[in-house]
Amino acid sequence: MSFMLSTLLRVGHINYGSESWITMGNSSLQKRSLPAYIWILVLIVVLTGACIYPPFFKWFTTLDESVARWANSVVGEKNGMINMLISLVNTNFADVVIGSTILALAIWHILKPDDNRERLSRLAYWGFTALMFGILYEMTEPIEKAVGRDSPGRELKGWLDLRRMSDIGVKVSKGNSFPSGHASAHFFFAFMLLRRYRFVGWFLVVVAVILPTTRVITGAHWPTDILASVLLTGFASSFIMDTRLAGIYPWMERRVSEVFYLLTGLKRRGFIPRLRSAWAEFVAPASASKEAGAEPVATERPGVPDEDADRRL
Repeated sequence: MSFMLSTLLRVGHINYGSESWITMGNSSLQKRSLPAYIWILVLIVVLTGACIYPPFFKWFTTLDESVARWANSVVGEKNGMINMLISLVNTNFADVVIGSTILALAIWHILKPDDNRERLSRLAYWGFTALMFGILYEMTEPIEKAVGRDSPGRELKGWLDLRRMSDIGVKVSKGNSFPSGHASAHFFFAFMLLRRYRFVGWFLVVVAVILPTTRVITGAHWPTDILASVLLTGFASSFIMDTRLAGIYPWMERRVSEVFYLLTGLKRRGFIPRLRSAWAEFVAPASASKEAGAEPVATERPGVPDEDADRRL
């Protein structure tokens, strides 16, 4: 367990391509360390293979149920304040607030440096992370539908339902709970940000540990749903950053810089003010004529007789 946690937390900032030396007696062997996604993939395969063995699968599911019931025991009729706090962070409105808060954190992080190059670099990295998560999320939906696992709030008897203890619309049960989409989002952004910006990354790790845990307490997810999300996002973030997929980020950084300097260059050359002035001159006569209610005045063309003037005479 300690090996798994240390591997996952080191996904963000270990130098996977570096050379390491192992001294054995009087000889030194040069060894290239393996990327983290290889170790995580091995762990996933071992756990999946072990679950095929019936005694291990039974022990594993019993442990999963025991942890879920222990987490649910946190709530109760006598724990009014705890019930309220957990209920508030597990509503649709809370999802909007948490998402808006993370968006505000991203904007603050992007605008914090004074150097425009660093700002553009951070903007490109956040955009790159969001793009990769969107692809990952689309890939996990078939897994949820294929597994079709009901949450503990639906499956276990005697579950303490927070909806009956409060008037808040708490998410206490769902179908297709494996893996957890919320946990995947939190941990993926945390692991990706750990790669370049440790302070923000560690903050998101804390958020990723706390919020999905409350989902287990309410009964929306099993503990193994959260574990699967951690392994999946740990594998995905390492695979993205340790393969050629990482080249998408520099490409996005160049495109963002090109757009920014194009717009700022046009502004410096006075293109935008001239465009606004030309547009104002174009719409000013029409708006003035409309306000005055005046009809368009016919203009006499050179060499063409004015037929209306002849009729008036």
